[in-house]
Formats: sequence, C-alpha cells, structure tokens
Amino acid sequence: MIHVDILTSVRNGESYILEAIQSVQKQTFSDWTYFIVDDGSTDNTKSIVEKQALNDHRIHFSSQAANGASSALNKVMKLGSGKFISFIDADDLWHPSKLKKQIEVFEKDAALNFCFTMVEEFDESKNLEFHSYRARKEALRGYIRSSLLFKRKMIESVGYFDEEIAMGDFIDWLSEPIHRKENLFVLEDVLTYRRVHGNNMTAFGDKQGYLKILKKHLDRKKEL
Repeated sequence: MIHVDILTSVRNGESYILEAIQSVQKQTFSDWTYFIVDDGSTDNTKSIVEKQALNDHRIHFSSQAANGASSALNKVMKLGSGKFISFIDADDLWHPSKLKKQIEVFEKDAALNFCFTMVEEFDESKNLEFHSYRARKEALRGYIRSSLLFKRKMIESVGYFDEEIAMGDFIDWLSEPIHRKENLFVLEDVLTYRRVHGNNMTAFGDKQGYLKILKKHLDRKKEL
C-alpha cells in the first residue's frame, strides 16, 4: 500500500497555516500522515494546529524551541514510515489532485525517485508597493520544497537537510541527487501554489549559507 508522509515546519505562521492544512485535507489521495512541527512560534500558530489535529487523526503535531526549519523537518523525517515523503511550506498551497497525480507518475515509472510539479506564485495582498519581490505571472518549473514528492529510501543516499544553513537548505539538499544524476521529473500541471509575502524565508539574505553551498559545489567540480 502506498502511504505518504507530509512534513511542515512552521514558525509564527498563524496567518497561513490553516490554509496549508486545509489544502492537504482536500487531497483526493487520502492515504497520508501529516507531521507538523512548530519551530518556536510566539503567535497563535500552536492553537490553530492543535485544533486541526484534534479533528483529524492523520495530523500529528509537535513543537520544539526555535532551531530552524531544517532541524524540524529532519526530526519528523525520522519519525515517519511512509514509502513517500512530501513537503509543504506553511504559507504554500496544493491543488486537490497534487499527490494523486504524482503517485500516478511513480506507478508508471518504477525507476523514478523524485517528482516535482509546475508552480504558480501568488501575492499575499494587493499592497504590492511594499514588496521587494512580486509573484511572477508565468508558471514555473517547480524545483521547490512544496512541490516535491520522493521515495523515502532516497534519504539513505541523499541524507538529511544541513541544519547549519538557514536559507538555501533545500537547494543544498537537492544538489545531491542532481550531482548523482537522478532523474528529477516535473509534471507539467500546476499543482503547487507558492505564496509571495514580506516574511518569506527567501526574502532574507543568508550570506554564510549561500557561501557554504557555493563552496560545496566548487569542491564537487574539483572531484570530477
């Protein structure tokens, strides 16, 4: 039986987390367990998630002191047992058929290990003059955390997120299967929606994190 572990790390996400949870609950593929980790929120996030967990046994909620999304996601990746793993950031959304269509791709190609979807960005509000970055109108090839579904067995070769990288941890993690020349299949359907707002992690710079990623790539090139 195919089972999917869905993982979310959230910190101070009271404005978005309920929508993310509801987009998971609306999935037409329903054989999933949803692990949500609160990473040191100081707002109403915990009570929102706890209420949802009480009403849906598939939602498992835990919390930790603020230690970063990578730490939180690594924690719950080790807890689950589903054949597949998927992520959804606390401020993103899924189309109802997202998981179903990705599972169908895996059923057609047993050798496939990673499947993304096309991504559509949307702005949080109409007050766009305050944004340094605005949602792009065209659909994007979805090499982001929220669009990925992959086989759990790949953790053995790819490993977990680098907890020392605050920004760019997913890019760093994804560089490993790219380096290994894994087939990263992208469904041509827009099934993931990325919210653009002033508090996106990608809106803030982490110079040391990017320098570390760059060094790792340069070291790999030297090995070739």
